[in-house]
Amino acid sequence: MNTKKVAIWVEGESDVLVMRSLLKQLIDSKNQNGVSIDFFQTSDGNRKRQLILAAPERAVKF
Repeated sequence: MNTKKVAIWVEGESDVLVMRSLLKQLIDSKNQNGVSIDFFQTSDGNRKRQLILAAPERAVKF
């Protein structure tokens, strides 16, 4: 089976942990169906700016 990947960029590490926790049931369910969902924090610096400007470009390259 070919695994599909969903990458979601958020501001910081605490956001990554919260989203994984809140969406655990959905993530587990989708993993069983061959869909990988993961969260990534933006780079250091102005994280809001990174999220708006850099994350979409990274997502396209992902």
